[in-house]
Amino acid sequence: MSFAPSRRAPLNFDVLLLIFRQSTEWSDREKRACLTSAARVCRIWHAAAAEVLWDDVKLTDAFNSANLQSFSFGQSREEIKSFAAASKRAAIAARTRTLTLARIGTATFADIGAIKTPNLRSITLLLERSAGPISLDVIAVLFEKTPLLVAFAFAGGMRYPSPRPFSADIAGGFWKSAHGRAVDAAIARLNKLAICVTGETAEARAIESRIIQTAAGKLKDLTAKGDLAGVLTRAHGLCSLAVRGRTAELPLLTAKLPALRSASFVDAGYSGYNPFLVANVKSILSIAPSLSSFTLSFCTIPSAPLFTALAQHQPLNYLSLANTIGLDADHLATYLVARGVKLRTLMVDHCRWVGEPLLRELPALAPALTTLALGANDARGPFISLHVVDALLCKHPALERVWVADAALARALGTRRKPIVGNLERERRFDAVGDVGLGRVPYL
Repeated sequence: MSFAPSRRAPLNFDVLLLIFRQSTEWSDREKRACLTSAARVCRIWHAAAAEVLWDDVKLTDAFNSANLQSFSFGQSREEIKSFAAASKRAAIAARTRTLTLARIGTATFADIGAIKTPNLRSITLLLERSAGPISLDVIAVLFEKTPLLVAFAFAGGMRYPSPRPFSADIAGGFWKSAHGRAVDAAIARLNKLAICVTGETAEARAIESRIIQTAAGKLKDLTAKGDLAGVLTRAHGLCSLAVRGRTAELPLLTAKLPALRSASFVDAGYSGYNPFLVANVKSILSIAPSLSSFTLSFCTIPSAPLFTALAQHQPLNYLSLANTIGLDADHLATYLVARGVKLRTLMVDHCRWVGEPLLRELPALAPALTTLALGANDARGPFISLHVVDALLCKHPALERVWVADAALARALGTRRKPIVGNLERERRFDAVGDVGLGRVPYL
């Protein structure tokens, strides 16, 4: 049985995608050989995604043999492929099939804790909600046994197994135990944290809040859905913040975050209006004097208050308004007149509100713009025409890359200006795992 990659294995953005199909008849030795081969390829190509149909596989030997800096454990081929493409680091996707998540936690997370790779600094968990719930003790193993852990991303359900292994007083009993203190110490070392806990139980919220509060002192990058007020008063070194979900109104914030460069609001009321979103955006802008990147995604927000708040802030160099309802081209134009001088990236994909008049004025409104992503078509066809985009490329000398959602328009433009025009629909699959990243991870 050969584990060597095919010469015709597809290469996308320097990512070698390997697919190892395993069966339950394979021995442990064969499974380890499979992963060792994947790790070898990771080391050679520096960025590889290997999809494994998961059974009981020991990770330790494979990863100890590879000098990896980052490890991603997930379930979605597209997620892992995208993560590897964006980060240029190695990743492995694990398909669970019939195994329960608890069994995976027992067999896998303990192995991660035993990995002796000296340069391993980042572990990312991308567990789909369909995988089922994950218990706190599984996460505790990961925190406790991986002293080099600096990044933790979790998407999925979190609940306690039955019977519960901890005392009924979750906030007190578990964290006061020896196990809890070890977990607490490990969390306190984090400088990157991305956490998205599904479920609205008081226990889940308490765990999430405890993890965020414990890590707040050293955090550089944070993505969370929950009570952020206490964190923002303590995380003085925070560089990147992503707020997920329909959070409640933040109280008046006075402590400045001088290092904060990037802020994003994701899934903050796409299907319904969130009355607190404008106030929260204003609060973050008021405490981030050095903010240079701002993102809204899957949100509903009134246009005038948003752009008024942005115009009162210093000029941004990155503005993304993707999948956002309620915005108006006139308000965007007014903002660009006031603050568009330093803008280098403007993304409005799937926002069907930017029309041809604004595009014609864009060279004057945003002279430093280098990257532009335009939205999808409406039911009546493209809302921008070929000659308008072509004229924009001719008149805007700084513009280096234009992404368009219409495939036909992309092909037409590509025949004229192939080096700088791309098809947004095709490239979207390889976007980073978001604006929680870590730093940019929009969709956990």
